[in-house]
Amino acid sequence: MACVRLARISGIPDKVISASDLGAMRFLFSLEDPAPVREYVAEQLGVLLDHEAGKEAALFVTLRAYLNASGHHPTIAARCHIHPSTVKYRISRLEAVLDRRLNDPQVRFELQLAVALLDFLWAVGIES
Repeated sequence: MACVRLARISGIPDKVISASDLGAMRFLFSLEDPAPVREYVAEQLGVLLDHEAGKEAALFVTLRAYLNASGHHPTIAARCHIHPSTVKYRISRLEAVLDRRLNDPQVRFELQLAVALLDFLWAVGIES
């Protein structure tokens, strides 16, 4: 079921993910206590998730696209179905909400990891 949920998150129609496709993330399935994972996600993304609670989550979607596109604005705009100038605005909003600079490689790594862990938690039914 987790693989099905992860495939759905990918946004690619008819995407199939098998357990062997999970790479290093497969080790998370052996965790007995997901509390440290949840704490890390909250530490990295909590302020953004709280900010977007009950909204369309446009900033989170933009963050995911930013991370997946390595910050390439035209690709982000295409994936989010928005104008490139809107990408610039949303990135500035993301940086303000997160109080972090997205052009910092360490910040990008930490956020990429947090998004992947959030996807894992959702896939196994721990987070909604």
